[in-house]
Amino acid sequence: MNNRNLSIFTTGSLLEPFSSYLQSPAAGAMPVDVEDSKSEWRIKADLPGFARQDVKVKLDDDILSIKASHVAQPGDEDDAENDNGIRYLISERSCSSLERKFRLAAGIDNAAISASLKDGVLTVTVPKPNPGSNGREIDVN
Repeated sequence: MNNRNLSIFTTGSLLEPFSSYLQSPAAGAMPVDVEDSKSEWRIKADLPGFARQDVKVKLDDDILSIKASHVAQPGDEDDAENDNGIRYLISERSCSSLERKFRLAAGIDNAAISASLKDGVLTVTVPKPNPGSNGREIDVN
């Protein structure tokens, strides 16, 4: 999707809650797809190389935050040997941290929000708005 097509989402659309975030991510940002069905939205984010414990999904008021971070692998220190006696000749993998936020419509049933990580793709399922909501952290399965 490119920016010139975004105007169709800005008024009267079911995707209106996501309209302020429907733009191409900056270089190095977390790429996402937002899917719309009758009863829910699904946000799919590519997170290759991230384990479930590296991913945090949180809802505060009407802001859904997705954060993913992991630390560098052993051998990042020059000429260092790890505990197994292995010395890395080349170590190009490093720390990585990604974050994306979405402003959701008021009244979403935050207890019904779910998240799962499979094959490097995080899927966050957000039900369509219902009256009354509070903030909470969403477990990633």
